[in-house]
Amino acid sequence: MLMGFCVFIGTFSLSKFGGKWMFLVWVCGLYGCIGGAFAMVPTYVDRTFGSEYFGTIYGLTFTSISG
Repeated sequence: MLMGFCVFIGTFSLSKFGGKWMFLVWVCGLYGCIGGAFAMVPTYVDRTFGSEYFGTIYGLTFTSISG
């Protein structure tokens, strides 16, 4: 997800050469990567730190992503 996001954000300025459809593909790709990250982060936090303090650790992680 992170690599896909980096590719889409790094080449976003090139989407103007492809017209409206290329812009649509890039925007959908960016939002898809962001949504995928929000779907995967809770699982990674739980597997890495355990479920005992999951709420607290995920809350801090979620806050750092939105900043």
